[in-house]
Amino acid sequence: MPTGSAGRRAVAVGVERTKAGRLAVLWAADEAARRGVPLRLVRALGTPAVVPRARSAYAKAEHLHAAAALASTYRDPDLIPRAHGWGDEYREAAAAALEDARALAVGRQPRLDVAGTLEDGEPVAVLRAAAEDAALLVLGSRRLSSAAELSATGGIAVPVLERARCPVAIVRGEEHHADTGAFLVVAVDGTPLSGPAVRYAFETAAARGVLLEAVHVTQTSGHTAREDAAARFRLAEALEERLAAHPDVVVRPRVVHGPAVHALVAASRRALALVVGSRGMGGVEGMVRGSVSHGLIHHVTCPLVVVPGGPPGSRAVR
Repeated sequence: MPTGSAGRRAVAVGVERTKAGRLAVLWAADEAARRGVPLRLVRALGTPAVVPRARSAYAKAEHLHAAAALASTYRDPDLIPRAHGWGDEYREAAAAALEDARALAVGRQPRLDVAGTLEDGEPVAVLRAAAEDAALLVLGSRRLSSAAELSATGGIAVPVLERARCPVAIVRGEEHHADTGAFLVVAVDGTPLSGPAVRYAFETAAARGVLLEAVHVTQTSGHTAREDAAARFRLAEALEERLAAHPDVVVRPRVVHGPAVHALVAASRRALALVVGSRGMGGVEGMVRGSVSHGLIHHVTCPLVVVPGGPPGSRAVR
């Protein structure tokens, strides 16, 4: 990817006061520095929560539990709102979280242009808006059980991904640097809809000077030599145009078998990041109902980058 911030869109990152949130800010700062673009820190203030006056001790406990659950979704667990709304204390704490994130980013990349904004509105709406004009949107993802994460950051990532106009990176942990050399993994399904993900992966591998592993997953249980050959042909065909555009990128094509989530998690276990498309195999469409990308959010150990399918500027899901 070319450097130089003139005319380039910023990398945006959602700010939260968690370990995953801090990792996301650091990863986003590194990515913005590599691209030569500004970093935009985004903090959603949410909608004021009014807790009705409790009529009994039992009802009061229910209300407190509801408030705590609300505060622990995307907002800081330690910033449970007061009974009559967020108020000045919440806004000041949110501003402090934003400033902490800015200090973290500048400490990591001292020459980076960093700006932060507090936005009224629910996190999903705020982050979707941030993705409208961003080059990349970065979210943190906590290591929770699938059930718990549906009501936490995973509950934010899913609806944001379904409408994002730019690539979205979900950071669960630090990048892996294998002893044998750094590499990226891209899931290739051989359809035109995975083209943007393949293009993104090649550009990133070229910019970082790392190997690219292109993985095509076949989910047939009784695969034959003929089916393997056909899968390798589809993979080679899907990579042909990008190989011509980036002759400097070393590509390791792989055809693997089995459930897609398991296969991609295994393939990316030591990767810098896993890149998937937002449609087709490994895509976002229908992810709330248990698709591949939803499974990857919960199980992949490296940063996951989901790239919208279709022409630039089109929505990921219609």
